[in-house]
Amino acid sequence: MRATCSVDGQYFSSSSGPDTIRQRFDRLAAAAGLSRITFHDLRHSYATGALKAGVSAKVVSDRFGHANVGFFLQTYAHVLGSDDREAAEQAASFLIGDGWDLAGEGAAEDDETI
Repeated sequence: MRATCSVDGQYFSSSSGPDTIRQRFDRLAAAAGLSRITFHDLRHSYATGALKAGVSAKVVSDRFGHANVGFFLQTYAHVLGSDDREAAEQAASFLIGDGWDLAGEGAAEDDETI
């Protein structure tokens, strides 16, 4: 038997009170026509989405309660792998300026200051 907490902080057993969070989530997801997904899957979905949106791996790792960002990065490195070119372009833009072409052609043709 699980103990559940109500909104006002009162405890009751799951057999005597409202649905557990899991049961309520499952019911709402089914009503919305969604496939069944576990809370752990939601956690992975959030992490992947946050990283793709540009949220720092350190910030996401901290939000997950990991003591070390290294564990998080080992788990989600595949998400960041496709961002390698974008990272190189951002670094080049910061260091060299917007006139640099990473395709190997050098400075932009309209930039006569170089």
